[in-house]
Amino acid sequence: MGTIEAVPAEYPPEITGYAELWIVSPGEKVDIKVSCTEPEYSYGTVRVIQGVDLPHSPKRGFEQVTAIATWMSKGRFQVARSGSYALIREWIHLPIIDGFDVSLSFQPHIAGSGTHRQQRIISTLDVPLKSGFAVLINSEGLIEIWVGTSGTVSALQTNFAPSYKRWARLQLSFPASSAVSISLDPIPYVAEKRHRLRPQSVLALAGSYAEAPTKESSRVTNFFNGRIDSPMIKSLKTCTLVQYDFGCNIPEDTILDISGRGIMEFWSNAPARGVRGHNWGGTEVDWTEARYGYGAIHFHEDDLGDAAWETDLTIQLPTTARSGIYAVEVLATASQRASLYPI
Repeated sequence: MGTIEAVPAEYPPEITGYAELWIVSPGEKVDIKVSCTEPEYSYGTVRVIQGVDLPHSPKRGFEQVTAIATWMSKGRFQVARSGSYALIREWIHLPIIDGFDVSLSFQPHIAGSGTHRQQRIISTLDVPLKSGFAVLINSEGLIEIWVGTSGTVSALQTNFAPSYKRWARLQLSFPASSAVSISLDPIPYVAEKRHRLRPQSVLALAGSYAEAPTKESSRVTNFFNGRIDSPMIKSLKTCTLVQYDFGCNIPEDTILDISGRGIMEFWSNAPARGVRGHNWGGTEVDWTEARYGYGAIHFHEDDLGDAAWETDLTIQLPTTARSGIYAVEVLATASQRASLYPI
């Protein structure tokens, strides 16, 4: 999914961006990513003498780097897509004939009927194929289940309202020939619907490709704000399909499957790891020393790792550049709006 889009209606004038890499040596190149709502801008490179502009600070000052040319460029609007989530692809290795179970613990950090937005906790729902399932907190603050039933996607309502920052245990059972059972600790629910799950389903945690039961999204949307712990899906009669222990390899950007199949997947947009899980007992406050209790990941709708913007320009620092802070100064030619992007 690209990052360049048309400027939204009534969007305020804006110039923003960043440099990649942030730390370089003389003679090395730096990519500059720019989002500009103006039709055209100019840019040049400066050495920052004093960049703070406060009432009692020294005079702000920049030194032009004349060895790097000043140029003009067309403005284009780029989008930073925030929201952390995890995607697990190719997690079904055998046909699911007898049905399957889903279980996990979750702790919402935005809850209640006043949220007015949906949050996906776990999802394999494929809207075009009408297969898979999704578990979400709806705009009323209640748990809702969407289930693909071959011909349609059915929405199963519950009256369970998860509490703010309180752990809840979710257990779903999708038997091949009977009703779907829903258990939300401490209240069980039963719904009279059949299911369908295709081998090509993508398992998403804290987000979904389904905007609504009948509306597909081209990217992950409706992010969950809260913690997820110990997700597991197993076939009713054959084996465990996938089981994740978020307490393993916490410093890394992968999540570890402990089912024996070894499916390593990456999370996106840097959710918080090493956070207290559903079984934290209060005896250890340092996850690096704890043997258990930190097996959760905290997802947020405004998490952002790498915006992955397209490069607008590349500059090369002179081999004679002195140590210091350098920046690219971007100036909109029409409105004279300016921004600095430190290198």
